[in-house]
Amino acid sequence: MVQSLRVRETTAQQIMRPRDQVVALWLDRPQVENLRIAQTNGHSRYPVCSGSLDQVVGLLLVREWLWQIHALGPEASFEPIMRPALKFALSTPIHTMIEKFRTARSHLAVVLDDKEALAGIVTFEDVLEEIVGDIRDETDIESGPIYDRTAHTITVSGSLTMR
Repeated sequence: MVQSLRVRETTAQQIMRPRDQVVALWLDRPQVENLRIAQTNGHSRYPVCSGSLDQVVGLLLVREWLWQIHALGPEASFEPIMRPALKFALSTPIHTMIEKFRTARSHLAVVLDDKEALAGIVTFEDVLEEIVGDIRDETDIESGPIYDRTAHTITVSGSLTMR
């Protein structure tokens, strides 16, 4: 019950990845640079910007981009396959984010501050993890039996022996 009440009050600002941690691709940079960014960071989706992080012009799914590269070559612009960027205000509550992710059929959104500047990004997985707890998939790297530490909790592997 307490978890349910806490989740109900959670906003985009509380669960977003902040601006200084956002990795973006760029319309106004060479494709080879964008390929390097995508390869180095390994995300499946990226915001696409033009000029600055505050100018998010769309989202790119890497899977679709790779198909395009295969068909048209690495220098082909990804602009035609970009998707519209889903946008949330800092104060957007979690239940609204869930509904908008669902109706837009999107898994990545940009979070904008009061001046419409990029404050961060949030994924559908971030929202789900706020409700059900940590979701580990095949791309998550585990560095040992201790996965996460906060001021009040430690998340460990279920196979860790405790004494």
